[in-house]
Amino acid sequence: MLSGYQERKDNRGDMLGVYLSGTGNTKHCITKFLDMIDPGSEVIALSVSDEDSIVRRIEEHEMVVLAYPTQFSNTPYMIRDFIRRYSGLWSGKQVFCLTTMGAFSGDGTEIMVLSENNRLFQKAEDK
Repeated sequence: MLSGYQERKDNRGDMLGVYLSGTGNTKHCITKFLDMIDPGSEVIALSVSDEDSIVRRIEEHEMVVLAYPTQFSNTPYMIRDFIRRYSGLWSGKQVFCLTTMGAFSGDGTEIMVLSENNRLFQKAEDK
């Protein structure tokens, strides 16, 4: 359990997992991750056709795990676009990003950071 985190009495997790997965690997990883740290948490797919429902679910949770595959050493466009379009949604939330990579590692996925005023920044690796 995360520090400072209150355990629910109704066996439903407080965290929400939102994922993008083309092969099922990222779905598997976020499901296993949440089962370990907050059993009973809901895991939902990021879907353009169901975006309103996803936004409502995120609004209901203080802690959100975003999971997505690394694509061409980058965060997928669908994830970046969703975060930008709903920039106010993240205010006051704790967000954890979980990324998966199939081919190789070590080339460094970009890091996305929301500042205090909810502006999206992409942080380059230190040179």
